[in-house]
Amino acid sequence: RARLFDFEGAGWSHSALAAAYCVASFCSCWCLARLPDGMREKMYSAYVDEHKVARSETFMRASVIAGTFLTLWGMRRSSGLVEENPILPPVDRSVNTARQYLLLRSEWLAGLSNHLPAVAQFGNLLNDAILARFPDTAVAEYPAFAAITRASDYAGDKAV
Repeated sequence: RARLFDFEGAGWSHSALAAAYCVASFCSCWCLARLPDGMREKMYSAYVDEHKVARSETFMRASVIAGTFLTLWGMRRSSGLVEENPILPPVDRSVNTARQYLLLRSEWLAGLSNHLPAVAQFGNLLNDAILARFPDTAVAEYPAFAAITRASDYAGDKAV
């Protein structure tokens, strides 16, 4: 059994900031990698099960906006590294390079057409630009999920 959690921003803050880590998959973490299909939805569902106010569309929108802000902030930190494309620190534990990080973040932004259409358009343009300039950029999965292709393959006691 496994449970996903992130204490990076542990402290007193709006609960939509915590939920942002579910909808934007660890939006300010350096160790970004691809999650199995549907895993973000299962993570958010588990969050909602424990935090009932998160069931509203208003709360979901606040979480998406928070995730967008944190994602863009993280992308800004890595954008100057695209040409050099280093493994992001800490290099002994990182699972991705600067290009992989930016590609995965731009893919998430591109998926926001139902929530933030202009941001989704920016994500699509950025994604296209990265792949046009660096066509061999591919994003790895988190090593812990290598054997899981869909979140429904996860057999934990809660949909995490």
